[in-house]
Order: sequence, then C-alpha cells, then structure tokens
Amino acid sequence: DGHAARGDAPLMFFHYDCQNGDRPQLSVRKGQAGLFTGAELAASTGCLWSPEEQEIVSQPRLDPTTVATQRTSFDREQLEAFANGDTFACFGPGFEHAKTHTRSPRIPGGRMLLQDRVTHLEQQGGPWGRGYLRAELDIAPDLWFFAGHFKNGPCMQGTLMFDGCLQALALFLASRGSTIDRDGWRFQPVPEIAYQLEWSGQVIPTSQRLVTEVFVEEVIAGPKPTVYADLLCTVDGLKPFHARRLALELVPDWPLQAMPELVAEATSDPRPVAVVDGFRFDYASLLACAWGKPSHMFGPTYSRFDGPTPTPRLPGPPFLFMSRINEVQGPIGVMKPGAKVSVDYDIPADVWYFDENTDRSMPFAVLLEAALQSCGWLSLYVGSALTTEQELGIRNLDGNGTLHCELLPDSGTLTTHVELLDVSATGSMIIQTFQVRCLLGDTPV
Repeated sequence: DGHAARGDAPLMFFHYDCQNGDRPQLSVRKGQAGLFTGAELAASTGCLWSPEEQEIVSQPRLDPTTVATQRTSFDREQLEAFANGDTFACFGPGFEHAKTHTRSPRIPGGRMLLQDRVTHLEQQGGPWGRGYLRAELDIAPDLWFFAGHFKNGPCMQGTLMFDGCLQALALFLASRGSTIDRDGWRFQPVPEIAYQLEWSGQVIPTSQRLVTEVFVEEVIAGPKPTVYADLLCTVDGLKPFHARRLALELVPDWPLQAMPELVAEATSDPRPVAVVDGFRFDYASLLACAWGKPSHMFGPTYSRFDGPTPTPRLPGPPFLFMSRINEVQGPIGVMKPGAKVSVDYDIPADVWYFDENTDRSMPFAVLLEAALQSCGWLSLYVGSALTTEQELGIRNLDGNGTLHCELLPDSGTLTTHVELLDVSATGSMIIQTFQVRCLLGDTPV
C-alpha cells in the first residue's frame, strides 16, 4: 500500500486476504513492517501500553459461573494434561464430569504448547477486577521456532506469540467450567472482529523468559462461552506485544470430526441400507448419533441442533451395538404410533464383551442395550427431540422380555425389529412404548 522511512529504517504498509477455497479466512488491514538493524531492535522501548491507562467497557457483562477451578497456578504437567484433553487432571475437583468426554476442548500440545507454567489465575482479579491470568515460557537458544525464522535472524515468530495468548485465554475460559458440558467443542477467536495487534519487540535466543498476561474485560457464559480481554507479552521487562480486546469463544464441534479414519471405514460398507428423503442410514449416520454433527444423524431434520443446543445421543464405540438401519417405516420427524425400524448389528467374533464375560457368550446387558439403542434411534427418528426447546435425555422405565437363546462369537448378525406402539406427553416429558423383537435370521433371541 505504501512505504516510508524512519531514519535509516525502511517501513512498508500493506494489506492481505487469505481464502480457504471460496471462503474468506483472514483479512489484514493497515499492516506495517520494517527492516531494522540489530542495534535498532535492541534499542526498542516496546509497546507503550498499560492496563491502568486503558479505557474499558464501563458496564461489562460478567456472567457468573457455577463451577470454577480452585487452583490459582498450574505447572507444565497440568498444562500438558489440558492440551491432551484431560480436563480434570488440569483443573481438579469440580471438573469430574469432564472424565466422560470423548474429546474435550483443548489447546495445542507438544512443542506448540507455548506456556511452561501459570503463576497467577484470579477469576475476579487483576487491575480491572474482572479476571487475570499470568503465564510464563522459559526461553532457551535451542527452542525449535528460532530455526524457523528468517536465515541469520532467529526470533520467535509473532504468530506464535499470538497463539500463546490464545492458549492463555483458553485456559482462563476453561477454568470457569465452560468446557465441562461441551464435549467435542473447540476454541476459536470470535470471527468478523477487527483486532488491533501491535508488535514492538522480539524474543531472541538470548532472552530469558516470556510472560503472557490476560486482563479480562468481559465474560459471557453462553450459549457460546466467550471472553474479551487485553493480552500483554513481556520479555525480560520489555513489552513486545499487545492485543486490544481479543475475543475467544467456545463453538460447537463434534468428536467425529477428529476421527476421519473411522468415518472412512464406516462409509465403505457396500451393503444396502434404508434411505429416507435421500439420506442414508448407514454406520456413518449411527456414529454421528454418538459423536457427530446432528444433521449427519438424520439429515436436515436435525440441523437445528448443529449449533449450541444439544440433542439426545446414542453411545459410541465400544458401546454402540448397531451396524446399519435395514428398513424404516413412517415419515421422519412425525411422532405418531406405528413407526417401525429394522436394525442390524454384526456381532464381532473378537469383541471385548466375549473376552470379559464369564463364558464366551454375549452378556444379557449387551443384548438389552442393542435392543434399547434401536428404540432410542426410532424415538429420535420420529422427532421426539424436535417437540420442545428444552434439552431432553433418554431414560428407560420398564418392560417385559423373554430370552430364547444365547449369542456366541459365531452367531453372525443380530436383527432388531422395533415398533412405536404409543406416545403420551406431559409438558416436555414424553413417554413412548415400544414392541421389540430380536432375531438371528428367523430364530427368536
């Protein structure tokens, strides 16, 4: 866009746009860069910013949280636990429910984890009294990112400094319990906001320690938990980076997105399956019932649940005892008696429950679960979750059943036929009655 000079240092002014296919991904405006001598870089005074002088929102939104960590500092091992998805190991008591997660929201791990410790975490602390976090990264000459910069100009990339700030923000947001009920979600900067980022210094191999500070301005509990904060980096007393009112949010995502091999395997089965309105009810759709995007469970009918609103789910492997939907009768999304489904479950010969049972037969609990999962699937198919704005969960009440034979490793395919016999509703509570028949070929089970 232009160029100038400050003394002998040439300055450049630029903008750029990044595309992901046809989708705009990143835009930069009013960018500035320069070429400086080593002496000029060493003489930098850093960013001239302080939290005490910053004008902030006078009437902030500071939503309370029902669960917050009792910890006020974290070591590298606890931060690595957060990066590995072990939320409870990082945050401790109060976060036990996160142990049930398939894929907890997390920060980058390995060498991309850009914090060694958190020395201060205060939910209502800091100079603004709205929340504060202080993290540290020890600098050593052999850190991997120095070799990745310009030839003969080793320094920490500004993008990595920025990523470390996002990690600190994510830790603060998660410390408030924001991830506990959001299995599979992920952190991202709030899009379509122009952020003001300023670099006025560098981290080089002779630096000792990089400090990242989070000064919280606002916190929103949901439906997408969001934190707005200023971020300040300091290296050995110099302030090389400041970000004004950076916003990080938790957004819906699904564990299955991180399992492409499982999805590829699920879509490779050539056997015929039920198709309704062009949507295939194959094993991939059943995996989606456990861990995937709701519209991948039942098609557009369930697209309203692709956002923050949760929907009832089926268990995932190794507790998913359905392989494909053979046949379904009745319109999708219409909760009336008479709907029917036929479900196949291909019994593996080497599955865990044969090994762990007292003999080589399918435990009754597994057989019962296979039947009940088919009932749960039919309940979702007829649109039970679509009848209310409230979050629903599936619970079994009672029933009568007769066991006719055992299922062994060589039994083959279990077919379950389910018919919805009755539906009654009181408020948002729905009670449904089913008739279930399980067969091996023509043999009742």
